[in-house]
Amino acid sequence: MSTHHNKTYFFGGSGAAFLWQLGYGECLLKHPHHQWYAENAHFKGRSAGALVATVFALKLDPKRAIDLANEAQNKVKGRPFGLIGIWRELLREVYDTLLPNDIDYTKVDNLSIELTDEHRQTQDISRFESKEDLIGALLATQHIPYVLNYRRYANFRGERFQDIPNPNAPSITGPQGQQYNICVPFKLFGKGIKPWQALTRKSDAKIHQLRQAGAQCAARHIYASTTHEPLEYSLGGANRGAPVSSLL
Repeated sequence: MSTHHNKTYFFGGSGAAFLWQLGYGECLLKHPHHQWYAENAHFKGRSAGALVATVFALKLDPKRAIDLANEAQNKVKGRPFGLIGIWRELLREVYDTLLPNDIDYTKVDNLSIELTDEHRQTQDISRFESKEDLIGALLATQHIPYVLNYRRYANFRGERFQDIPNPNAPSITGPQGQQYNICVPFKLFGKGIKPWQALTRKSDAKIHQLRQAGAQCAARHIYASTTHEPLEYSLGGANRGAPVSSLL
């Protein structure tokens, strides 16, 4: 993989809003006139956004990631507390199936996972020793205290980490230096995505709407930075510009 990256795409958290981020990234990768937007790029993510960054950095199939996540959630149908307590185990199964076995993970240099330690300080993990090491980083950045396995922290490389909402998470922006923040605000109160919206399973229609909305937003950003006539990129639907919170 390339060792020179001329831009970074950062995917923040917000639970099920990762579906919106997948749509945004799919547009960058598949748009017929602007595939160059994702060439030589570095992908960074935290919380659920780390899955998105991993999918695009390793050129995995976004739909397969969605299908595996849905299969995991289907396993808890009828369970009184749903995913609580067993979510970590299910996520590990998803990642073990999704991540290829034939990649030399020590040579992956276009992916960073942002972790939040027990002191609420962030760390970027950008070198991975193995597939299992990458899975450990993903589980650490997504460790919602007490929800994934009834424990406050996830242990990774001898340190303790947790996934806690960041009320100052950036909204969707243009380039900041060489970094593009592909984020969705997560707020406990007021306007924004509520916890129960972010964590519940979505119908196929909602999944499609979220991916579509993300793709449309990416198309607008692409053409806003060029002199070309604005065009719409579609995943196969017609949802345009709807706030993410209204789709969850």
